[in-house]
Amino acid sequence: MDFSDEQIKIASEINARVHELDRPGATDLSIFAAMTDLMPIFQRLVNISGHRGMGELCEQFSGLYRYSKILEHMADGIAAGVIKI
Repeated sequence: MDFSDEQIKIASEINARVHELDRPGATDLSIFAAMTDLMPIFQRLVNISGHRGMGELCEQFSGLYRYSKILEHMADGIAAGVIKI
């Protein structure tokens, strides 16, 4: 799949931030909390990439993959009632 400059820019920004935050002692929760300002651009990336595109981008950007998994686990926890909002 060919990605637009916008998709690569967003994926790269998220990837870099996750790698910056991923140091000893970092937890998924601490990374999630530190990334809240990037939620709008993550949502934009999801909207313009679709499921297949996000899968391919996550294969290329390990930080994007980790952040996607963090958000997935948070959503699952909320849906299951484990995480109260």
